[in-house]
Amino acid sequence: KSMIATRTEVAPTIDGNLDDEAWDQAIALDDFIQFEPYNLKPTSVETEVRVLYDDKYLYIAFQNFDPDPTKIMSRMSRRDDFEGIERNADWVGIGIDSNNDDRTGYHFFVNPAGSRMDVALTGPGMGGFDPSWNAVWDFKSALNEDGWSIEYRFPFSIFPFEANSDQDWGFFAARHIQYKQEETQWPCVPFGVEGFVPYYGVLKGISDVPPPKKLEVVPYLLS
Repeated sequence: KSMIATRTEVAPTIDGNLDDEAWDQAIALDDFIQFEPYNLKPTSVETEVRVLYDDKYLYIAFQNFDPDPTKIMSRMSRRDDFEGIERNADWVGIGIDSNNDDRTGYHFFVNPAGSRMDVALTGPGMGGFDPSWNAVWDFKSALNEDGWSIEYRFPFSIFPFEANSDQDWGFFAARHIQYKQEETQWPCVPFGVEGFVPYYGVLKGISDVPPPKKLEVVPYLLS
């Protein structure tokens, strides 16, 4: 499967609300399939993903439709806390293979409370997850009458890729609905296969991105 990233001249405001005009220009992906509990069956609710980019950033938005937004589960936890993010709340996640080599990738998970997890993938199975890899990236989520939405912003500097060229990247998207115990994916991985990155879809349309600066500054507070 493949989807298209759209270049934008005006960056969206990262506030969790998908009311920026830029998102109207992006192509929506909505053909998610259940991973569990009913593997490869149709989903019970709809999810839409859009991708934008400019010379500095990759922007990704989810609209997570839900017929009863009051049931959306949201819990704050520490960064890279797998149990707090993936086991006890609604969440969305994306995977990116900017080398498009089917071997190495990066996963980014977030939940409505603002918790995050980022991992590098370097091998098959859960043993290939490296949560010690922490990149500089932003996101915001927001509840709305249709469910909840989220906006990601990734500096191109955190990904290895060939600048000033036409790019095909590996791409994966997933959503978990806690009260339904349902996970949906694009593209969906069948039960029993080993690994993650070889089963990504393809993100097309990224082109002529200049070499990024390799310095990112982010405020930090520890209490």
